[in-house]
Amino acid sequence: MIGQKHNKRLKLLFILGNGSGTQAVTFASDGAANIYTDGNAVWTNRAINVPASADQSIVVKAWTLDDGATVFLQYLGTYVLTV
Repeated sequence: MIGQKHNKRLKLLFILGNGSGTQAVTFASDGAANIYTDGNAVWTNRAINVPASADQSIVVKAWTLDDGATVFLQYLGTYVLTV
């Protein structure tokens, strides 16, 4: 609808490897009744594995359309630092 105001909050999350081991990061949100992930195989429910290497990071897009009652998560990629 043209002119309709949308309440959309968008965040990009960079989760860095810690250099000592692969870790599963589980997403939660205060007050969210539902948290949905995209269909990518990197997800296990609301958890995503972060690489062990400190030069790698996972990038996730998170957004809501209803003040946080429903949160959507999308895996954007794994990025490797090169010098």
